[in-house]
Amino acid sequence: MLHQEEQRELLALARQAIRCALLGVPFIKVTPVHGVLERPCGAFVTIHVDDHLRGCIGYVEPVFPLVEVVVEVAVKAATQDFRFVPLELTEIDHTSIAISVLTPPMRISSVDQIEVGLHGLIIEKGLQKGLLLPQVAVEHQWGREAFLEAVSLKAGMHANAWQDPESVISVFTAEVFDDAKVSV
Repeated sequence: MLHQEEQRELLALARQAIRCALLGVPFIKVTPVHGVLERPCGAFVTIHVDDHLRGCIGYVEPVFPLVEVVVEVAVKAATQDFRFVPLELTEIDHTSIAISVLTPPMRISSVDQIEVGLHGLIIEKGLQKGLLLPQVAVEHQWGREAFLEAVSLKAGMHANAWQDPESVISVFTAEVFDDAKVSV
């Protein structure tokens, strides 16, 4: 668990990195005030403009320091999520940022192990892979089966792909915070 000061620092750095990218100026890499932000961790950054989703990108695996992941994916979520038009500088004041800090994924042997609202899901089969953060199921009020169908569809598979014995399902948890809950 991150303390509020650490959450505040990550949110401020994400917003600063986005602003720099939109202005076309380099973001100066900083050493975080809180050392815990240097530990490798997976994370996603989700961007909303006036309550409309405008970007969500991240890394699942804990390969890079958390602070570096957040800065990088914040910019990518704002400018490179192919599902949305890139954020414009005039929208920055109407932008809310949420950060999901992930635990490493854990392969499960039974879908009965999935706790909706606690777990995010990853489904993989061959080259196809889909991921949904834990809060997505809550936002859509999905049960376990609907959540599994949605992640299967996100992976480009048919809705019942999660039942295929060749499909690999993993779960993870996320600590989610945003600038509406954490004053930046």
